[in-house]
Order: sequence, then C-alpha cells, then structure tokens
Amino acid sequence: MKKTVFLFTILSIFLLSCSKNSSPKITTNEKKIEKRVDSPVFEDRYFTISTEIPKSIKSGEKLSFKIDTKARGGHHINVDFPISLSFDDGCFDFGNKKFKKTDSKTTETGIIFELNGVCSQIGSQKVSGVLNFGHCTDEICATEKLPFNFNVIVE
Repeated sequence: MKKTVFLFTILSIFLLSCSKNSSPKITTNEKKIEKRVDSPVFEDRYFTISTEIPKSIKSGEKLSFKIDTKARGGHHINVDFPISLSFDDGCFDFGNKKFKKTDSKTTETGIIFELNGVCSQIGSQKVSGVLNFGHCTDEICATEKLPFNFNVIVE
C-alpha cells in the first residue's frame, strides 16, 4: 500500500511539472492578412480564383467578366452556404448589383460567374465588388469574403 501511494505521488508530481512547463503559449494577436483579388489568378492554400476581364473595350460594347473559383487542398465548395457576387457602384451595368448562387454554375469543385456589362463613359473605369462563398473539409468549414478590383479602359 505504501508503495502504491508513493508511486501515485511521484507520478502526480511528474505530471503536474510537465503540464506547467510544456504547455504552449497561445497568442491571438496575429495580423490578419486581407485577401484581395486584383490579378488574373489568385491562389490560396484552399482555393484558387481565376478571372477573365479585358484590359480595354469600346464604348457601348459588352464587357465579358468571368470569375472562376476552384477548391483545392482537400477542401470542397460548400453548396449549402450562401454564395454571392456583388458589384460596387461604377460605370458598368451588369443588370444587377448582386448575383446569387442561382446566377452561377456551382458544384462542390468550383463556382463560375459569367456576366456581361456595358459602360458608355470613356476613360479608365473600375470594376470592383465582393465574392462570398464557403469551403470545407469533412472536419472544418470557412467562409470567404473577397474583394476584387480591376480597371478597364473604355475607348
């Protein structure tokens, strides 16, 4: 009985000392990196976004805008999450300012929005807005709210 109490005491002291000295320090003051889509290809470890938008168009001509999101890194697009693409105020008229999942081709492997807009103002014009979607593994899910920004010359 004395040996059992002695071993239990030694084991308890050992476990307490290990837990006090080896617990990792957790910090929550990491800088959040703002993700912004402003180039033809945006890469993240869980998804890629490729865009097709011309550098210039003629006044009154339709601007074809395509944004293609593909899951990667063991993730899939969560088709049950809200999916949307919204445009900021600007010269281009896409028929709406906000588009939903029903306006896209959405599967668990990707999301494609293909839209056409018209602008009659000559000069450098901005096409900007936000893409919202969710991606998951079997264990975790994350939502993305990604601003995008492109300039188009209207001649």
